[in-house]
Amino acid sequence: MDTDSEHGKVTGRQKGYILLVAPILLLGISFLAIQAMNRSRVSIRIASSDFRNLQTMLCTQQCAALSVNSITRAMDGNARISSGGEACACPEQDNTQAITCGNSWGSPVETRTSNCYGLQVAKTNMDIKVQCREGVNRAIQIQENVSFQEIPIFQFAVFFDKVLELHNGPPMVISGRVHSNDTIRLFPVNQLSIEDWVTSAEVIEGKQMNSGSNTLVALPKMDGSGADAFVRYTNTSFVPLADLYADWPDWKKNHRVAYAQEGGSCGSVQKLAIPLKGVRNPHTLIDWRETGDSYDLKRQKYAWRASLIYKDGKWVDNQLNAVSIMEPKRRPTRRAVMTDAADANRVTFWDNRENAMVKVISIDVSLLQQRSKDSIVYLFDELPDPGQSGRDVGGFLLTNGDRLLRPLTVVSNSRIYMWGDYNTDSSYAPSMGGKSPFPSAIICDVYTQLSNQWNPTDYTFKSRWSKQVKGWKANEVTILNACVMAGIPENKGSWSGQGGYHNFIRFMEDWHDIPFRYSGSTVAIWSCAISQGGLDRTWFYPPIRKWAFDPMYNDLKNMPPGTPRVVSPGLNSWEIVRE
Repeated sequence: MDTDSEHGKVTGRQKGYILLVAPILLLGISFLAIQAMNRSRVSIRIASSDFRNLQTMLCTQQCAALSVNSITRAMDGNARISSGGEACACPEQDNTQAITCGNSWGSPVETRTSNCYGLQVAKTNMDIKVQCREGVNRAIQIQENVSFQEIPIFQFAVFFDKVLELHNGPPMVISGRVHSNDTIRLFPVNQLSIEDWVTSAEVIEGKQMNSGSNTLVALPKMDGSGADAFVRYTNTSFVPLADLYADWPDWKKNHRVAYAQEGGSCGSVQKLAIPLKGVRNPHTLIDWRETGDSYDLKRQKYAWRASLIYKDGKWVDNQLNAVSIMEPKRRPTRRAVMTDAADANRVTFWDNRENAMVKVISIDVSLLQQRSKDSIVYLFDELPDPGQSGRDVGGFLLTNGDRLLRPLTVVSNSRIYMWGDYNTDSSYAPSMGGKSPFPSAIICDVYTQLSNQWNPTDYTFKSRWSKQVKGWKANEVTILNACVMAGIPENKGSWSGQGGYHNFIRFMEDWHDIPFRYSGSTVAIWSCAISQGGLDRTWFYPPIRKWAFDPMYNDLKNMPPGTPRVVSPGLNSWEIVRE
């Protein structure tokens, strides 16, 4: 017996077995290691491929988003959208593999819907295709159908963000939708007729202004045939319409009138968001541009969007470079004018509503249209007058505006006075057919309409009640065809008692029994910042107001240049395609 073996020692035979098995084990271990390494290499190759595909996918998705943003910005800027495409650079941090991209989009398909209250919602559907490729490798392509939705603000005859009062003197007819995000108050002195939807996010209320037989209100019928028979309110304090009509449930079913929860089958009336983005005070739209303005402000402020700008006595382009044009500052020749002793370019006259001798720059509208691409003109003025307690008494007097050559928007941070007819030439052919005045807008701090017969040298007005109002009697019709966006004077945070819609357009003359014809859209979304003059009926006699909404503004194609818009994109469908 081998005592070493018995004690666990390795014998010669056992050594032979070990020498035989060891190489086999080492070979097996080596084989397994090599296999593991090969698998690792394959995994690395697969991971690298996935990583490159992921980068390409990220670039494709980001370029698709950039395409949507590009189209949205163009639509925000009122640009016409057509089929097209552009190179799309993948962001550098996501492009370590020399990935190239491109996009294209098809022709827009425009649709329009309206809700129960007649509010127009426009949608533009577009097919967008984006393709990205890494070198000669397979490309990744995203195909999307995107819907761009917007609600144009100039689709109302009247849109007020705060209290809307209708307290007309002479008879007044309003065609087109009327909406307030606050209260609507109806208390006419004479006949008031509204012929389309009247909606309020708060309440619509009415009262008797006096016991006269003409203090009548006619509201629109549900069948769209115009206003109902006139009704005279007998209550001497404001009462909600639901309490004014004994058969209110049936009455509201048959009329285009709704407020808050009193919406009938159409549901509750909601406050409509003003189509502005990142703007706390809407007056910012017409303020001068600042270097620190955000991207959102730059795409909305008129001072950034205008192609022709007047500031500090100079005419400049959008980049604030001087432009060479025939000087549009022209002293009117139709009547003698009073010039300011300190500045011959300024015309002076008394504005009793401002309780100031205003000193405004006269602008010949016909000369604003010299350059074919000037569709938005911005007029900046700031004229504090030490002689009038440091008040700002500046502004602009627009003349010779009866004939426009193309769509035009005139904007000012200050006052605008319009002398005579504006935009009466019907040479524009909207998509709805026929001929119309050009799409146009006047946007300012406060707007005043002067008759064709106005005499700027005769400014010592007496009380209208004496029937000795000096100045030329407005003895012929004056016409305004434009959307007007301006401010309302504010009293302790309220627009109540500050003139209402009927005095939104200001007057300074005796218009007794003379019509003022206005067609367009009226929007009040800010309080006056320059003008502080409240309503004073002593210094004018209002015209017969024949105010109509121009239905061409129901079509986005006919919006005035620079109309405030916020376009909301939404994804309808998408798919990923690999070559």
